[in-house]
Amino acid sequence: MKISRIIWIFFVLYQVHDLSAQENLSLSEAIEIALQKNYDIRIEKLNTEVAKKNNSWGQAGRFPSISFDVTQNNSLRHTTNPASFLQGDVINNELQPSINLSWTLFDGMAVRVNKVRFTELERQAEGTTQAVIQNTVQAVMQAYYGAVLEQERLKIIQEALNLSRDKYDYLRLKRELGSAVTTEVLLEKSNYLTDSSRFVSQQVVLRNAVRKLNVLLVEDNPNLIRTLTDTLNGEAQEYDFEELRNKMIVENIDLKTLQFTQNVRQQEVKLRQADRLPQISLQATGNYNTARQDLTNAQFLDGRSGDVTSAQNTTLAMNFTFSLPLFNGGIIQRNIQNAVLQEKNGLLQIERQKQQLSQNLASALDLYNVRKQLLQIALQNRETAKTNLDLAEERFKTGLINSFDYRQLQNNFLNAAFAELEAIYNLSDTHINLLRLTGGILQEN
Repeated sequence: MKISRIIWIFFVLYQVHDLSAQENLSLSEAIEIALQKNYDIRIEKLNTEVAKKNNSWGQAGRFPSISFDVTQNNSLRHTTNPASFLQGDVINNELQPSINLSWTLFDGMAVRVNKVRFTELERQAEGTTQAVIQNTVQAVMQAYYGAVLEQERLKIIQEALNLSRDKYDYLRLKRELGSAVTTEVLLEKSNYLTDSSRFVSQQVVLRNAVRKLNVLLVEDNPNLIRTLTDTLNGEAQEYDFEELRNKMIVENIDLKTLQFTQNVRQQEVKLRQADRLPQISLQATGNYNTARQDLTNAQFLDGRSGDVTSAQNTTLAMNFTFSLPLFNGGIIQRNIQNAVLQEKNGLLQIERQKQQLSQNLASALDLYNVRKQLLQIALQNRETAKTNLDLAEERFKTGLINSFDYRQLQNNFLNAAFAELEAIYNLSDTHINLLRLTGGILQEN
């Protein structure tokens, strides 16, 4: 069989084999899978659940502590001392159930402060979860569009391969008719084999890009090769820096998380200040005691034998405690000062983060505007290369240009098409970065 047909049949069979193991996947479906299966997101959601359960008045210390205790005492005493008024065996059995209550009635408002603190800790955990979700969604979007980029490259290479095959078949036919030389046929055969090799190599690149996406989607099957249905979006938008910056200050996930942490620090200051105030606590106890004494194996000094006796006692007690810290080596004051310093430190961290994010936003917006211009240049370059290639095809068939010149124009078009894809991908990647900085990734997804 002719080499072109052998190679082409191989490609057809190879693609049919690939399609049997493929499934379609859109970007929204990929994000949904990641939100459900990604390990980091699942871990942070569990941490948030812990914070939610801790956010209760009981955890803050508002309610009393009540316990039920049962004590049983048993003893056997054998006496042979002549000086003792009771000789022999004395058996004692005692059962004492009790209910104990401990309740802090006032602790310097620490209970209320603790409740607010637990609420802020819950918000902090939710903010951390949102940050992890945002980073995961961003990674999925970048990996998805990176795989789409390789998928589109494969399509362009396949078009070039089809063109090389047609040229090769065309020149072979001309040689059979005596109007083409062997060197031209061999050149086109070399070009066809080169494009064939490029096509196979690009398939490997595409599969690896999809596998990289599958890692984020926690896909256990390494051989699952998905067909990505969304395309690269080269639509450019106009942004104003001040509008983006104002939105960033309000919506940026990293800033929100720092603010939640700062709120926790503020409550920590109030909690340490509450240690100066007095505490009033209540302790209540109710117990019932039943005792049994067996003296049947004992004898008094006058010769009388003992008997079995029993007794019951009920005790109720209620006590109040007032405690006011007077001096403890300055520990309370140092704890307050340290908490205040931590609060000031948190404010500095927030301001530093705002400044850094503003710089990042300015750089990202500048890069976005540059890449918009580069995309327009790449689009025009591709259109020009396509027009030149179309014109060259007719000139090649009429013999006005040779195979070398035509191949050069073909490579120019291929490079221009790749450059256009790169420009679209770069613009999309910068747009994703702008969304992350302004907190828009989760809003759009």
